[in-house]
Amino acid sequence: MKRYTSLLLLILIAFVQAKSQNAYRVVQSGEERIMTGSIQFYIDDTQLMARAMMWALSQADQLMNNIEDHDYKRGQIQLKCMFEGKESNYQADLTLQVKDHRLVYHFGNIEAKKGSGIKKLFGGSTQFNRLQPEKNDKHRKMIADFEKYARSMVEDISAYIDAHEVRITNWSNVETGKLQNGMSEDEVWLIYGKPINRQEMDSEAQLLYDNFMHIFTVNGIVTSVVR
Repeated sequence: MKRYTSLLLLILIAFVQAKSQNAYRVVQSGEERIMTGSIQFYIDDTQLMARAMMWALSQADQLMNNIEDHDYKRGQIQLKCMFEGKESNYQADLTLQVKDHRLVYHFGNIEAKKGSGIKKLFGGSTQFNRLQPEKNDKHRKMIADFEKYARSMVEDISAYIDAHEVRITNWSNVETGKLQNGMSEDEVWLIYGKPINRQEMDSEAQLLYDNFMHIFTVNGIVTSVVR
């Protein structure tokens, strides 16, 4: 019995290691301090990219995370993320890259922001590449604090991807930003982002976007577009 328990434990450890290959540590890379790693998923890259983008869109209406750019053909999403930690407030550029069933994350240009609430947007900041954790205990705690909250964000991304499936009918149209009847509402979000307003009645829905564009769906499938 002990033998089987030990074998099961080894299998579980191997699975966890395969799922996430990272140490959640800020490291020195040239003149910059970064935090990077990757997570293994057992879904195709198209679905992985779509789910990662839908996570980003779900966060975009919060001031904490703004999508800077995305490229579906390259499998890349770039965000500006901000969060409040225990030691300071932090801002960083987050790049998500999808390749070979892996989601690679890269935090760069990390800053500690002074002030709290809205003040952190206008107060001073300290670049992480200027910190000296080997000499300054406050700097060491600040880096550890950032690692904690950045790790929490990565785990949230992973949990979202595991829990959400995106309805894809024509990925090539999503890549080129071409909307047409028959596409799913998920694909509309991937092309245009989150709608300004969404109204639903029974199986029908109406999505409103900028420039008074109305997209009508039935059972989650686009039936007409009014511009």
